[in-house]
Amino acid sequence: MHRWDNLRTEIQKLQAGCPHIVVGTPGRVFHMLATSVIAKCIKMFVLDEAEEMLSRGFKDQIYEIFQKQSTNIQVVLLSATMPAEVLEVTKKFASW
Repeated sequence: MHRWDNLRTEIQKLQAGCPHIVVGTPGRVFHMLATSVIAKCIKMFVLDEAEEMLSRGFKDQIYEIFQKQSTNIQVVLLSATMPAEVLEVTKKFASW
């Protein structure tokens, strides 16, 4: 099975319900939000290992995911350390 076929199946399942939490890599979550109607259902955005995601070049995708969310969403950034880059992101999220 092609990985996009699997993604289509996941999106169909998500659209059948109204998920409050969606778990995935930044790229996959971004794609699911961009191609389906689930964004209005999500109540919480959790970024685990934030320092790793930001240091690996996912910063733009993470910002785009956040911008697609409603303004009343809860944002949780989890990180073993709080480097300057993670603090910068938290300030940006807090100002939106």
